Amino acid sequence: MRIHTSTATGLVVLALAAAALAPATSMAASGPPQQPITEAATNITGNTATFNGELNPAKKANNIGYFFTYGREGSCEEERTEPAAPVSGKAVKVSSAVSALVPHTEYTVCLVAINAAEETTAGPPVSFVTLPVLPVIEGESAAPSSTATARLLAFINPEQQETRCVAFQYVGQAKFAAGGYSSALEAPCEPQEIDAGSSGETTVAKVKGLSANTTYHFRAVAENGSGLTDGPDKTFLTPPQPPLVQTGAASVETPSSVTISGTVDPGGEGPNSDTSYHFEYGPAGAYGLQTPTMDIGQGNRLLTETAQLTGLAPGTYHYRIVSSNNGPGGGQVAAGEDRTLTTAPPTLGPIAVSALGQTAATLVLAVDPLGSPTRYELRLATAGGTLQSALGGNVVLAGPLVLPLGSLQPGTLYRYSLTAVNAAGASESPEGSLATFAAGPGPGALTQPGTPPQVPIPAIAFPVTAPKASVLGHRETKLTNAQKLARALRACHRRAGAPRRRCERQARAKYAPRRHANGNK
Repeated sequence: MRIHTSTATGLVVLALAAAALAPATSMAASGPPQQPITEAATNITGNTATFNGELNPAKKANNIGYFFTYGREGSCEEERTEPAAPVSGKAVKVSSAVSALVPHTEYTVCLVAINAAEETTAGPPVSFVTLPVLPVIEGESAAPSSTATARLLAFINPEQQETRCVAFQYVGQAKFAAGGYSSALEAPCEPQEIDAGSSGETTVAKVKGLSANTTYHFRAVAENGSGLTDGPDKTFLTPPQPPLVQTGAASVETPSSVTISGTVDPGGEGPNSDTSYHFEYGPAGAYGLQTPTMDIGQGNRLLTETAQLTGLAPGTYHYRIVSSNNGPGGGQVAAGEDRTLTTAPPTLGPIAVSALGQTAATLVLAVDPLGSPTRYELRLATAGGTLQSALGGNVVLAGPLVLPLGSLQPGTLYRYSLTAVNAAGASESPEGSLATFAAGPGPGALTQPGTPPQVPIPAIAFPVTAPKASVLGHRETKLTNAQKLARALRACHRRAGAPRRRCERQARAKYAPRRHANGNK
């Protein structure tokens, strides 16, 4: 196959394969094809164009094929189009559409004619410039990771040019409303450079120092050889601050009914600040039970909330208050500290005698009120007398209870017993005894063999009511109200369910009525 060049351009063009033309036997070769005319390209965009030209401009010719060659930097020899089917006639207009061009770039194109003998003739070159194409930014999104931080993302198409992600711009709603992105902050992209051969890449920026429960506008900014482009305006909302919560005290009302409490502060106002709370409770640290969820709105205010638990079995329960708002992903959740309550009577340890003398002694025992305010009463009597109230007081915290006794008779055997009562019931210690030393010379207080050493009296003393000397040894059968209440509660425990609770309320109303602030019943 011979190659002919245009004297005007000196362009050398490679011939097409013979398969693209009609068989050489269909027409005898009569020299190379006429020089075609390369015409101006049309339908030019940043990536596409249509090449145009004219075959057989001087006279009619048959079975003349063609293709276009094109390239950058003034050369037609870089690439070529697919061969087209042969045509016949004079001044035949031909064209081919091409794609994958580089934006904002000068190209040179030549129309090449080829005959059945595989002889080619190239037309004069024509140049054109593709249109500029800015990088395309799409797929912008934001993922707030806390009240003050967020992760911004964007997909950038370089449009076949070396492209740089300049930055992510972000600005709060108030400033955006006043001036758009004029006062926006910028965060660097990662990665920053996007290769021209890439079909697109996701770039990321991490921003911090945001305000809670605030709407932010953001966009990505990218640049290539065609210029700078801004991504579409997008928004995201940061989560609100979590509620402030604190678990409060519990009030045991009956052995199966308790009121628990806690405080909640919604922590702010805004679209995601609607706040609710509930209590979790159960016989183990895993809780397992909860009260109904209650809505408390939003704002900066401290609210005290309560819930009544009923149908509880005797024992120890854990409980806490839990609050959440309506932020994204289930909102911000805050849980108060774990606390315990006990639906059981106080526990009493064994009573020890110390500092025993002729007219005085000290009784010591461990008392655990199990979280409920507890009233105790010590009863004392001589060997043949009836136990009478000697000391009484209140216990709030678990610890040793020290009971000093005075005005005792020398050389006398005394019996004693202690009763402790809380809202869940009464506990009574086994009856014990002590014997004072007989009157005579020597120290006024000796330690009786076999008794424990004296226990130090705590800094916080319990209320003490000194017994009357005339009560000791008096054989009176009248019982105190505390004794009557303890016996009545023990009798109530033989019942179950509602009859038991009704019995306990009646016993307390009769033997331990509540007093008003003025001291009247």
